[in-house]
Order: sequence, then C-alpha cells, then structure tokens
Amino acid sequence: KSTFKITGDGAITIDSSFSARKELERFGMQISLPEEFQQVTYYGLGPQETMPDRLTGARVGKFKTTVDQLNHDYVRPQENGNRSQVRWVHLSNGNGKGVAIRKAGSHLFNFSVWTSTQERLADATHIHALAKADTITLNIDLIQKGVGGDVPAGGQPQPEFRLLPGESYQLAFVIQPIKESDFF
Repeated sequence: KSTFKITGDGAITIDSSFSARKELERFGMQISLPEEFQQVTYYGLGPQETMPDRLTGARVGKFKTTVDQLNHDYVRPQENGNRSQVRWVHLSNGNGKGVAIRKAGSHLFNFSVWTSTQERLADATHIHALAKADTITLNIDLIQKGVGGDVPAGGQPQPEFRLLPGESYQLAFVIQPIKESDFF
C-alpha cells in the first residue's frame, strides 16, 4: 500500500508499506530523472559503497560527488553504488536545480543512482557492453538484502541481512524540487 501527499510547495511525501510473501532482494522505489542531474550531495554513510552487511568501513558524513563517481564498474555489470543510512540526498544540474529526497519518519534509507537502467545492468554480460541511458536511475530503498555470507565466492547472507517472507516493511520519504542555493 502506498500513499502520496502533495503540498503546494511541490513536495511529495510517499509512505509505502508491504508484507513480503517471498524473500526479497530489496524494498523501495525507483525513479527516472533527467540525465542533467549529475551532481550528488548526501548525508549518510560513505564515501564508498555500503550494504547492510558491509557498513563498518564507512563513516557518517556529508559527501559531494557525481553520478559517475558513485557508479562502480564491476567486471560483470550489476547493481552498484549503494549508500546506506542516508538522511537526505540532493541531485542537481550545473545550475543547482534538482530534487531533494529526505527521510520521513524514523527510518533512514539507502540510495543508488546509475547512468544505466536496471534492465540494461541485468542484460549486459561485460562492462564494455553496458550502454548508458539518456536518463538517471535513482533507487530509494528502505533496505536491501546483504551481499554475501561468510564464505568467499558464495553463500547466503546471515538471516538478519535477508528480507524473509512474512516480514513487513515501511518506507517513508519526501521528494521535492530544489535550488541548491536554498540549502547551502
């Protein structure tokens, strides 16, 4: 179930809840944005990629980067660039106009942003075959499944890092248009 509340200043509050019937890879939403939104500033764990079971090497802070710098070119294309425990993220163009996403409620969120689509990531077998899209793919997730178990090259994540059947999840966030000068 999802509810959307739109206010006069252009802010949209999204509150979504879900009860899993099977094991999930992630719970969240995906948004397509204009490719001009290349500048990324966020407050959360970083500066490197983090996942629910790979947090200890990161620190909480405000980071400023670009979409390309957030992407990681694994040999075999796959989802990448996740940032965890995020309070807010801004994506903007060279003129400082863009969108802000901030947590609503008590839960922090994850985000990743790609120059490709999820379908293209899934279909490409080598990084040189991955075509860029003419849009930006923004993922806003409450949580994702961990990346791996305790055994190299295989194994399931520990149960606390899996999204198992029977669990209920709730994600709430606000998305709104911004001018960077409004915030900095």
